[in-house]
Amino acid sequence: MSKFEKLKYKLLSGNADNNFSFDDLRNILLHLGFNERTTGGSHRIFYKDGGR
Repeated sequence: MSKFEKLKYKLLSGNADNNFSFDDLRNILLHLGFNERTTGGSHRIFYKDGGR
């Protein structure tokens, strides 16, 4: 099982909500094809071209 699959399972299981790091979530979103835009500071926006 790949690291992505393990992270996805961890997120979808709902048992690790308190122990899921932002970096893990960021890696999942980037792997799924989302783009990341920073607006300064720690704020980030994730979007996908085409809206789907």
